[in-house]
Amino acid sequence: MTRTKKVLGGMALLTGLCAFGCMGAVFCLPAYFKHGILVETCPDGGVRGAINVNTYGLERGRVGSVEVDLIGIYLDEYGYPHEAAVGRGDVSLVLSRDGKETPLDCDWDEPWRGHHSCPLKLPEDLTDGDYVLRVSVDGPLVDDPSVEVKLPLYAPAMAQVMTDRPLYEPGDNMLFRAITLRRADLAPADDRPGEWHVLDPNGELLLRERSKGGPWGITESSFPLSDDATPGLWTVRWVSGAVTTDVQVRVEPFTLPRYTVEASANRAWHKAGDPLSFAGVARYTSGAPVANAEVVVTVSGDGDWPPPTEWLEERELTTDASGRFTLSFGEVPADLIGEAKLRILAVVTDPAGDVQRGQAAATLSKDPVLVDAVTELGDGLAPDFNNRVYLRLTSPDGGPLANRQVTVTNAWAAVKEPKTSSTDADGVLAMQLDPGQPVSLVTPPPPYRPQPRAATQAVRFNGGNEHLDGRELLLEERVALEAVARRAEDCGVWAVRSAQRATVAMELSGSRLVRATSDGSGFGECVRAKIGDLPGYGERVLSVTFAAANPDIPALEVAVEDVVGSSSARITSLLEARAPLANLCLLRSTAEGQLSRQLVVTAREGSTELGQRWAESDAGVSWAEAGCVAQAIGSLRLVSPASADGVAIVTFDVSQPRSAQDSRPRATVSDGFELTVEVDGVGATRWRSTPSVVPTLRLRPSAVLLNPGDALELEVLRGPDYAGELPDTLTIRQGTAFSMTCARDRKALKLLSKEDRARCPEPKDDNRVRFTLPKDRDGFYTAEWGGAQTMVYARPASTLSLTMTTDKPLYKPGERGELRLQTSSQAVVSVAGVDSTLGTLAPLVAPNALNAALQKVHSDQPAFGLFDALALTSGMVRGEAAAMATILRVSRVDLIDPLSPPVNAAASWRAPVEEELLDVFYAVLADARAAVRAWEKAAKPGEQLTHARTKELWDATLDAREAADRPVNDPYGRRMVLHQLSEDLLAKTQPNLLVRDAARLPEDNEPWAAWVQDEDNQ
Repeated sequence: MTRTKKVLGGMALLTGLCAFGCMGAVFCLPAYFKHGILVETCPDGGVRGAINVNTYGLERGRVGSVEVDLIGIYLDEYGYPHEAAVGRGDVSLVLSRDGKETPLDCDWDEPWRGHHSCPLKLPEDLTDGDYVLRVSVDGPLVDDPSVEVKLPLYAPAMAQVMTDRPLYEPGDNMLFRAITLRRADLAPADDRPGEWHVLDPNGELLLRERSKGGPWGITESSFPLSDDATPGLWTVRWVSGAVTTDVQVRVEPFTLPRYTVEASANRAWHKAGDPLSFAGVARYTSGAPVANAEVVVTVSGDGDWPPPTEWLEERELTTDASGRFTLSFGEVPADLIGEAKLRILAVVTDPAGDVQRGQAAATLSKDPVLVDAVTELGDGLAPDFNNRVYLRLTSPDGGPLANRQVTVTNAWAAVKEPKTSSTDADGVLAMQLDPGQPVSLVTPPPPYRPQPRAATQAVRFNGGNEHLDGRELLLEERVALEAVARRAEDCGVWAVRSAQRATVAMELSGSRLVRATSDGSGFGECVRAKIGDLPGYGERVLSVTFAAANPDIPALEVAVEDVVGSSSARITSLLEARAPLANLCLLRSTAEGQLSRQLVVTAREGSTELGQRWAESDAGVSWAEAGCVAQAIGSLRLVSPASADGVAIVTFDVSQPRSAQDSRPRATVSDGFELTVEVDGVGATRWRSTPSVVPTLRLRPSAVLLNPGDALELEVLRGPDYAGELPDTLTIRQGTAFSMTCARDRKALKLLSKEDRARCPEPKDDNRVRFTLPKDRDGFYTAEWGGAQTMVYARPASTLSLTMTTDKPLYKPGERGELRLQTSSQAVVSVAGVDSTLGTLAPLVAPNALNAALQKVHSDQPAFGLFDALALTSGMVRGEAAAMATILRVSRVDLIDPLSPPVNAAASWRAPVEEELLDVFYAVLADARAAVRAWEKAAKPGEQLTHARTKELWDATLDAREAADRPVNDPYGRRMVLHQLSEDLLAKTQPNLLVRDAARLPEDNEPWAAWVQDEDNQ
């Protein structure tokens, strides 16, 4: 070695020794080397540990992080605690669940001031559940800290709860089952734990049961109802992770119905002129008919056409010997418009008083074809534009008109060029249509169906007097006259033109009516005819007054015109006396204006007889009440003979009250399009649509129903307002789990990833982007660009089907039946069987009860009110045009991450120094108290327990415990001498608290704490 190298080496060694010496002058080196903490003052005793753990974004299959802070806790020379970062230590991770432990490897970063961190990806094959991450540190401290962090790992899921029946009685055993599926792929969430909750109608939790889950995502349990279970709606709830779902069942005593009631209309649908009737039957559960049962039928209607008011009247029937009843409405009126439903509710009471109900509905339609439309423009049509239209054609009973030739014609177009197309298996067709410009469309009012009116306003008794005695009427007289007013209700027709008031004089002998005389008015004469005997005594002469307001009914007015002679005035007088009675014929009338039927009246000189002949005229409106009016007018006769021959014509006018005029429906006018839709071999109807606006941009798939691996084209359609360029690329996605981007033209190929270039078809430089769907992925794909979006569905390679049969079609009571179930692939099947009559008391579980749990794609307004995304995935939508219309109505897609949400959690642990300190202190204190008591027994009289003697006894106690290998040190390893105790613990060692006989204490009470802390006494 050269002299220079020796000098340099010596200088380096000297520099290191100087630095180490300086460090030792600033920091406590023993604490660093022994405990890994860098502190200025050396700890008094040992160093205890603490650990803080934080996890960020931990989830299966993705990288999160674990951060650990290792802390040393020590005491300074004055006994005050301090914390410092521990710079050394090995951290290990163990993941556990249900007793099974899995060590986890983690690439820890270099610790800095006690902070350890590492990226951590949890295994992808972990099932859902509550896990514990145990973090342990092997370090230089007295303790090897360990802490457990709770990690709830639950993937997004959906669940459905089912019970074996919807209705229970107190004392029954409720059986319930839940199925939990992963939302990402609807696969069963195997062995996913959760909790069952059962709540009574008051919300009180009666069952909280932990479940470990099971295979196929199925878990089940039961709950026995007590005999005094609270009646009402009970809730059965399944909670698993963030998923909470429940079902309500009713608990109450019940009796299954002894019989059932069924009813149906005589046709699948009815047009104008068709006879309409309902047939019903009541049968006991044994099959025997319910004969001679009372049936009360109520009728209601809804739709475009109001049924006649007489159809809505309640009807009473009786079942025949076979338990059947029939309700006939006659022919459907010719004023039928649009579509309507007529519903009946039959309430049947059997001879034993048991009541059951049945209901049915009849469909009425003006046309044999119903049409519903879905377009790309909010179900409207853009004027003078090539619109894509989807029409669904059905018969009025709802059956699709599948595979039919359809012709659409615009009767308002200048060139009436018909468009033809064919419906698919769902009765839906796709058509390109230019509707031209909108026109003013008049919608006629529906038939006017006024509610039945009361005959008149009530006749009122307005008071009266007795004239012989000059008194007011007695109470019993007033009560009897109120009854007369009620009997005279029909007399209110005299008030049709104006309110009426009449006074009637009554001569009475006792209670017998001798004579009643009116004021001669028609109203007065009508009321007089209703008066009879009156309670009372003696001779009486009463004057009583009655009144009636103008009734809200149609009024009949007459006009008489002389043809020959001049009898019109006398005939008018006669008719005005009869016309009010004819108003009773018009209570249901909706006619207004001059009536087509007229009366020809002939007078003969010298005769009071009048000839009458009713004649029909082409002028005026026809009316159904003509016969009733003719009968009310009756035969006319002059009061005195006619002075000459004459002929007069009587015309009748009906005026409706203002209330009827205000409530009469009126025609409406709107701008839109009206097209004729004709289905080959069925008939035609008219379809109306509203004007709409072309969107700025649309995306249209070449097909909606595809198979994995199929080719797909997305066409970019620009509207008149679009001013930008076509997109270079489009992307189809399945949430966050999959995406694929393909180019529209060759120039954009450089924008694609290497993977996408390999799986995308060659672009053709047009307005379409072409894809090839992956062969291993099914489900919905979405695409979006520039505010436009669309969707396609790749059908799974295999679908699940279920068939269920019995070994016999009919069983006798007591026989054992066999139910056979067959699925197309391995599956779990829930079977619940109940008496079908239970469905009359509570809704039974429907076959599609799981539909809500399977919903990931939502349609707020299903296409044609029927086809939503769930119908598409379940195979209910069969036709391509129907599928395209269904996709247009998809409102949102749940973007489901297949992994569980990231877990951010924290936990900490500190050495239990306080508990350890108290455990040792109280053990030493107990021994010290025993030593003091022993001293008391052995001490001479007058010998006192001084502070010094107390300290001697405490120290001797420590020595004795140490010799017996019993703990005498505090949690930091220091001997538990008096002067190192905290104030509160030192106070418990005062001599007066240890001695039994206070006479052994000095009279001079020197403060104990001050004496102990005095260095001379330590």
